[in-house]
Amino acid sequence: MNCGYQTDASNPQGARGHPRGRAAEAPGPERAILTILGVQWIGIAPIYRVLAPAAFVGRFNVVTNWLYVTTGRADRQLRWGAFLLVPMVAAYAIGVGWGALGVAVAHTLVTCTLWYPGVVYCCRTSPVGPRDVLGVMTLPAAASVGAGLGWLAVMRIVPHGISVPLQFLLDLLLYALLYGAAWVAVPGGRKSLAEFATLAREAMATRPVRSTATASENASQVDPGGR
Repeated sequence: MNCGYQTDASNPQGARGHPRGRAAEAPGPERAILTILGVQWIGIAPIYRVLAPAAFVGRFNVVTNWLYVTTGRADRQLRWGAFLLVPMVAAYAIGVGWGALGVAVAHTLVTCTLWYPGVVYCCRTSPVGPRDVLGVMTLPAAASVGAGLGWLAVMRIVPHGISVPLQFLLDLLLYALLYGAAWVAVPGGRKSLAEFATLAREAMATRPVRSTATASENASQVDPGGR
């Protein structure tokens, strides 16, 4: 895979190489890889694209994890994990015939296919049902998808004659702004943001603060002679 990039042995960075051209020649995943990992990893961009749906769905597993812990049913969480391991390993065994990309496709298929059955299994012993879980996930999912679509639309009109790292930072900033705007635009979004901000402030206020005097007192107890 050429992707329009090359390494340059005369470059002081050696094997890290450099991109030929500007950010317009590098789609979003490639810009992230070039900025964070370097040009030698540009070939894994298709794998990241294939894994994106699994990563998106997998973020919502935090809800079921909370339910397992708060209801004291970590044993059911362990059993579900053991069950999930069987089709996952089987899918890997099939996908490995197509290399790393095949394994990535297998992981995404199993993760997305068995996600909802996992929610149903979790809710059998919890005070909430699958609809409640889906209701909690709808708002952040809609905001994320909306921000992604907005980013695709805006990137068609923004200037591209800049370096790849700078364009990547612009991507992050633009997506963050669109994601926040999506939360404000959807019904109930402002209320959810206000509740989150309140919880964050309360969490920060209740964190224990270790004063200098306390630290000095502890140090003197460890070394009474002050040595």
